[in-house]
Amino acid sequence: MVLCTTDVISHLTIYREIELLFRKISDCLNDQGKLILSFRDYTIEREDTERVIPFYSDDELIVLTFVEQKEEQINVTDILYEK
Repeated sequence: MVLCTTDVISHLTIYREIELLFRKISDCLNDQGKLILSFRDYTIEREDTERVIPFYSDDELIVLTFVEQKEEQINVTDILYEK
């Protein structure tokens, strides 16, 4: 099983990288293997503070995702704060 969550694909910059990712995943899976994908809904543009999405936190680490939507592009930046 391959689990691909959050914005992994959004971090890829060209379609060739996406194609390569799926080829590598296909090579790893056997006939009964499964690929599970999840992603954010980008059909509604986030504005102001909605562009910062809390991703993870504990006593030692805070991870935020900052999303900027452009005309034909989405910029996704992960921000890590480590104690």
